[in-house]
Amino acid sequence: MLAGCVRRHPRDLDEALSRYESVRRPATAAIVRANRGLGPEVPMLLVEQRAPGGFTDIAEVISPAEIARVTEEYRRTAGFSLAALQHGVSLLEHPCPE
Repeated sequence: MLAGCVRRHPRDLDEALSRYESVRRPATAAIVRANRGLGPEVPMLLVEQRAPGGFTDIAEVISPAEIARVTEEYRRTAGFSLAALQHGVSLLEHPCPE
């Protein structure tokens, strides 16, 4: 993203950095908020809450589908959901906003 903004505004670094910040600040804030909510550790917290005395089979505590859903929510927030990685534009090639 930064490279794209500098490429788009090669003669005005202040403008390039301003554009970069306008896009990345909200995205970064979302990741910080998600991490404060334990982010990728949510499945482990759910298991701990549901089976404080331990377990013999994790599938009795949390399903693979629930783990996938929770982790995909975090990936989406962080900007690296599986769909985005498979079909998205590289951040290096991402156009800088006008």
